[in-house]
Amino acid sequence: MVNLKRFKFEECNILKNNDIITVSFDIDLNSQHYELFAFVLHCESGTADTGHYKAYINCNTEWFEFDDDKVRMVNPVELVKFASQGYYYCYRRINEA
Repeated sequence: MVNLKRFKFEECNILKNNDIITVSFDIDLNSQHYELFAFVLHCESGTADTGHYKAYINCNTEWFEFDDDKVRMVNPVELVKFASQGYYYCYRRINEA
């Protein structure tokens, strides 16, 4: 799991850091291969005390957006955009055969 610091304190407020990042969907680390299978983003607000959270999860090679009681499939273009705005990323190790 990777957790990015997306909030900062400024004059008694907790502000959101909206910097766009490049997310790798595959990582090689210490001779192990990992793939991104889920991430979370905070949207609709510039502060930490308001807003909304959405989860994006890979299921059988398809990505889905979980937004409260709504679930929808996400196309690859949207996926890259949303992933660049996330703050919590979950990777799983892939066993190479």
